[in-house]
Amino acid sequence: MLSINKYHFFVIAFYALLFYLYRESSITSINVISGGIAMTLGMGLVVAGAMANDSGRGGFFVLSFQFMSLMYPLVYIAGLVSSIWVLYTELANKAEIARWLSLISLIWLAIIIFIFIAVMAKEEIEKSLRDRKERERLDKQRKPYLINLPHCGLEIPEEFKSDYYLSEDKLKDNIYQYADLYTDELFEPMYECFGGVKNNYSRLFFDPERFFDDKQEKMSELGLGWFYEKAILEDVPLRSIKNKPAIAQYYTDYNKMLSEKVQQKLDLYGKCTIIDCHSFSNERYWFHDKDIELPDICIGYDEEHVDMTVVETIKEFFEDYTIAINKPYAGSFVPVEYYKKSGNVKSVMLEINKRLYLDERNINKSDKFGDIVYKLDMIMTFLIHKENYKIKEFAEENSTKPLE
Repeated sequence: MLSINKYHFFVIAFYALLFYLYRESSITSINVISGGIAMTLGMGLVVAGAMANDSGRGGFFVLSFQFMSLMYPLVYIAGLVSSIWVLYTELANKAEIARWLSLISLIWLAIIIFIFIAVMAKEEIEKSLRDRKERERLDKQRKPYLINLPHCGLEIPEEFKSDYYLSEDKLKDNIYQYADLYTDELFEPMYECFGGVKNNYSRLFFDPERFFDDKQEKMSELGLGWFYEKAILEDVPLRSIKNKPAIAQYYTDYNKMLSEKVQQKLDLYGKCTIIDCHSFSNERYWFHDKDIELPDICIGYDEEHVDMTVVETIKEFFEDYTIAINKPYAGSFVPVEYYKKSGNVKSVMLEINKRLYLDERNINKSDKFGDIVYKLDMIMTFLIHKENYKIKEFAEENSTKPLE
C-alpha cells in the first residue's frame, strides 16, 4: 500500500495539471484530454462507486466517494456539452466560462482522488489506533500466564440441536450438570489480566481437551471423546454422528486459537504457563469411580510441563481446604504442538469442587461464591508479584555484569 505522503503527491500533481491546462491549453484540447481520462477511468470509477457501500466500511467519506464516482461520467458529459454550447452564445466572457466548464470533470476527478486519500488516511489512523490498543492490551497481559476455560460454555448451535436424541429438558440437564458452571466468572480477573481462551460452547457439543485422535483418547472408548456420543446423566446414546466432520472444525478452531495465544506468550517472554480452569461436581456419573473421595481442590499437572510456582501458590492460598494432586483428575492441558516437545510451555490444572461455590442443585451460586473469587484474585496478585520480582532480579543481576 502506498503511504499517505505519496497520495498527497498525487493530489498536488493533479492540481498542478489542472492549473497548467487552464493556462496553456485550448478548450478543445482540454475536452480531448478530459475525454481520454474519462474513457480510461470512467467505468472503473463507476464500478468502484457501486462497490463502495458493499465494503462494509460505510461512513461519510465512503458514501461521498460512492456518489462522486457514480456521477463522474455524467459530470464529464455535462461539462463537454455545456462548454461547447457556451461558445455559441453571445456571452462576453464565454471563452473563460467554456474553459472552466471543460475542466469540470477534471476538477471532479481531483475531488474524488482527495476523498480516496481521506478514506485511506482514515483507515491508516484507525489501524494505528487498533494496533496501539492491541499493544496496550498485551502490555496489560504482560505476564507469561494464560487462562484456559474449556468447559464453561452452555451453547449448542441451533443447526445441530436436531442431532440430539434427548428431549429438550433432559439435554439441558445434561449440559448444566456437566458444565464447569460460572468458572468464567470465578476466573474473570485472571482472564482479564493474563488473557486466554474461553469456550462458549457446551462440552456436549465438542470437548476441546480430549485428544482428537480417538485412539489416543481413553474416554472415547466410553463414547466420550472430543465428540460425545453418550449422555452424561445416564448411559444412553446422545446424538447422531452425521455432523461430526462439521463439528470437528469448531474443535480445530478452538485449539488453534489457544496455540496462537501460547505462541504470543512465547514470543514475548520465552515461556508460557497455561492455567487450566475447571470445576467438578460431587455427583458421580455412570462413567466415574463412585468410591473415590473427592477433595475441595484438585491440582493436576504433567511432570514434563509443570510450573511448580503455580502449584505451590494454589496450595498456599487454599491451605484451609482439602487438596489432592492429580486426583480425581490428572494432568493439565497442553496444545499438541507443544506437548512433550517444548519445556517452555507449562500447564497446571485447577479444579474447584462445585460444593464450594454452588448450591446443592449445582445450578445457582451460593453465598460462598465471593470467597472463591477472592482466593483466586489473591493467587493472581501473588503470581504477578512473583513475576515482577523475577524480572527485577534478572535486571539487577545483568546490570552488575561487566560489559564484554
